[in-house]
Amino acid sequence: MQQHCKAVLKPALPSRIGLNGVLTMINLLKAFGRDESGAAAAEYALILAIIGTGIAGASIVLGDAIGSTMTRAAGRMATILPA
Repeated sequence: MQQHCKAVLKPALPSRIGLNGVLTMINLLKAFGRDESGAAAAEYALILAIIGTGIAGASIVLGDAIGSTMTRAAGRMATILPA
């Protein structure tokens, strides 16, 4: 009876399984270290964060200068073009 229970309860997992069908912690850490599926997404997120920070910083620094330039351009166009 005991032999039959072991056969029934044995999990069907990949060949990286250690003794008695238990995945050892070392094998789990090795598999986790080799898995690079999320690395590219994390790198893209970091790049987007850096670019977004640069755009936000530039808009803060250049915001007043761009606003005053647009106001000056609108004033000159108002004097040239009749209303």
